[in-house]
Amino acid sequence: LPHRGRMLLLEEVVITDKKVIGRFEVTEEVCQGHEFNGQLIFRGVDMIEMAAQTLGCWAYQHPEFQKKLAFFRSVQGVKFKDKVIPGNDLVIEIPVGENNPRIEISGRPPDRLIQRIIGENITASVDKKLKVEISAIELIIIDIPQQA
Repeated sequence: LPHRGRMLLLEEVVITDKKVIGRFEVTEEVCQGHEFNGQLIFRGVDMIEMAAQTLGCWAYQHPEFQKKLAFFRSVQGVKFKDKVIPGNDLVIEIPVGENNPRIEISGRPPDRLIQRIIGENITASVDKKLKVEISAIELIIIDIPQQA
């Protein structure tokens, strides 16, 4: 992942035949400026970004994507169940099966082949307690432009 500093929201990724797991220990630093009832909280948008980064790691394990760029494009059906606070160890799980995540070719503009990667039925939990459900996340993958 090209992310660094505040935007790198993964400390560990484990990829198996059945799921992709991303883990991140939520710190006060990443929660600064975001409070609810006087308690620092981890922003919902950061949980979605963490899920997208986890999906990107799954994609990068495939050699055909290693010299390409991935962009977070869309998210569908997000349900927040409970807050996430500093000190929580947040775990994202993306099930892996016959058609999940799936790779689709979505177009061929001049000089580039664009592909979509869609991960579905994503969950985020702390100590196995469900915090977020995400129906789907979509990444767009494009070839890296060649320098002249």
